[in-house]
Amino acid sequence: MAGGTFIAQNKVRPGAYINFKAVSAPAISVGARGVAAMPLATGWGANYIELYSTELQNGKSIAKVGCSFVDEEALLYRLILANTYKLLIARTDVEGGRKAAATIGDLKAEARYVGAVGNRLSIIVARVGETAFYDVTTALDGIGKDTQRVDAISKLVSNDWVVFSDVAEEPPGSFTVSAGMPLTNGANGTETSASIGEAIALLATKQFNVLGCMSEEAAVKSLVVSTIKQLRENEGRKCKAVLYNAAGLAGTDYEGIISSKQGYRTQDGDITAKQFIAQLTGMAAGANLGVSLTHKTIQGAVEVLGDPLTHDDIVEALKSGWLVLSQMNDGTIVVEQDINSLCNDLTDKDDSFRKNLIINTLDEIGNTILNTWDKTYCGKVHNNATQRENYKAALVKYFKQLEAMELIQEFDKDADIIIEQGENLDSVVVNWWVKPVDVMEKLYMTTYVRR
Repeated sequence: MAGGTFIAQNKVRPGAYINFKAVSAPAISVGARGVAAMPLATGWGANYIELYSTELQNGKSIAKVGCSFVDEEALLYRLILANTYKLLIARTDVEGGRKAAATIGDLKAEARYVGAVGNRLSIIVARVGETAFYDVTTALDGIGKDTQRVDAISKLVSNDWVVFSDVAEEPPGSFTVSAGMPLTNGANGTETSASIGEAIALLATKQFNVLGCMSEEAAVKSLVVSTIKQLRENEGRKCKAVLYNAAGLAGTDYEGIISSKQGYRTQDGDITAKQFIAQLTGMAAGANLGVSLTHKTIQGAVEVLGDPLTHDDIVEALKSGWLVLSQMNDGTIVVEQDINSLCNDLTDKDDSFRKNLIINTLDEIGNTILNTWDKTYCGKVHNNATQRENYKAALVKYFKQLEAMELIQEFDKDADIIIEQGENLDSVVVNWWVKPVDVMEKLYMTTYVRR
């Protein structure tokens, strides 16, 4: 946490700046967020997965990504979903991978997905008394996940884990009793820059608030930047990305990119800088409108990894577009300031565009107006003075809601919004002025000591 005295109100770091001066005594005595997206090597699951925080808690995540909240391999999912409710995953470890499989007599069971997790599966076949029926159980780590009672292999239904088939030379085949036949030869594919690129392209077709990418490769980071710019500038989809060690790279001087390169230590182990990218993705996606991550406590953190940052180091990092972790006077580890990587390209922008809270508000406005226009007005409403006034009234109502939520301020419905017909008969032109609300970050206080 920064602090100290001030001469002018020009401080960069959030903090309390307090001056003490003596003075003579006088003679006379007042929106919906929460979707993160990431390309990840999961070891199990479909090419595209939607994972909810509740599923990680209740164990339903096991069928989707092969692990639950308590498993060591669930660390990234825990970091992300501790702060947001939904994670969109595009698998990056499918190419070259293999599906585990087992054959029991005429019954073949093949893992639904490629990956080493398939090797933890086994199939149990038990005859039901002296009947023609058999109980066929799919187990993971010896724990039953699905049991079906059938009298023919062809009647087995594929489940979340395996796909069944009859491999008899002359079907129908017959069951063979087994106390537990393990599936084998499952293997993860190799994650490459190409597979990450394919995953990013897939995620770009989905609706999300923040896309995170832990890759160190400059080409991959450039792809993420160009993807976010395409979505924001050409498609009107206001979203952001969190990248590892990206500030200063070509194209990252931009309000849609957040860059970090620090990790932290806990009593139980280290969260690496790249793992913190996953956590920050969830934090940024889950931050409600009007909520800043500035000085947000990193729960469990006891030390920032890497060389200690001095006051001057942190100031320079903030000016250069880095989201920085810092240590407060009481030892708490916090996000120093909730900023994006915009730092130099301020031709049509000011410093407020560096604040993620401000961008979240502007993005909310952009997304809501775009979606409402597409669903309610485009191609459905006549372009005449009456309908334009009706549209203006709807916008005013929306802006008043934002003002009531303390997201914008001082909105004047008469002076701050103008709507008129454009150059063509089918076009509408709206100009409006907005003053977003920020949070208190810098305190400039002068204390006068009476004598």
